[in-house]
Amino acid sequence: MTNTANKTSPIKRAAVLLLACVLAPALLSAQKEHTRNIMCPVDGTMFAVPVTENITVTGLSRDLEKLGDIGYHYSTMICSCPTCRYSGYHEDFGGPFTRKAKEDITRIIAPYKNQPPGNAVKCEIAAKLNIYFGDSNDRIANIYRVGSYLLRGDRNQESKRKDLQRQCIVYLKKAVEAREYSLDSDYITAHYLIGEFSRRTGGFSQAIQYFDMVLKSPLADPTLLKYAAEQKKAAQSRDDSNGI
Repeated sequence: MTNTANKTSPIKRAAVLLLACVLAPALLSAQKEHTRNIMCPVDGTMFAVPVTENITVTGLSRDLEKLGDIGYHYSTMICSCPTCRYSGYHEDFGGPFTRKAKEDITRIIAPYKNQPPGNAVKCEIAAKLNIYFGDSNDRIANIYRVGSYLLRGDRNQESKRKDLQRQCIVYLKKAVEAREYSLDSDYITAHYLIGEFSRRTGGFSQAIQYFDMVLKSPLADPTLLKYAAEQKKAAQSRDDSNGI
């Protein structure tokens, strides 16, 4: 969908944020929001989207969701055309697409046409389109991860939240297997997320396996080691709590 070779990966950003929250949380204390107009590359619809440039972060949940006064940060990461429902990151609205690509995109989106619009749906569509365009597994995993964050606390969509987490596991594993990360610390973060999403979806044996990878790594930062130890105990107790 877009060339991400020179972009910082979502896992890399999570690792940096993890360190920043430990060493200098005050650096993550500014927030600025505005809107910008973008055009759908499929049907030409122009629409305004909110953009969050900076956020106030006070910590991380156990699935590494940013906590604090973050405004619309996660909900504005993925945009969706109000007409055809083409969805993706802001940079995915560049285009233009070939006629064949537009036909394929329309076919991919079609199953979602009768579903009410919402954060989970737009993330699912964006992930499917990123898969179609051959984007990185890490990028696809992050879309599913963001979708799961957006459903936190929605009891009516707990099953959907877990579905998104399972898909995140699939693509994090593919990213690891494809050696998509440049730093060892990125792999540690990916292993932790695989472990935590496995625990949340009832895959306790796999969760323990991946938490052990983190705990045995001499390169894991102290906060991630702490989280891995805590969440391993939860997995051993067969605790699939999804609210922490």
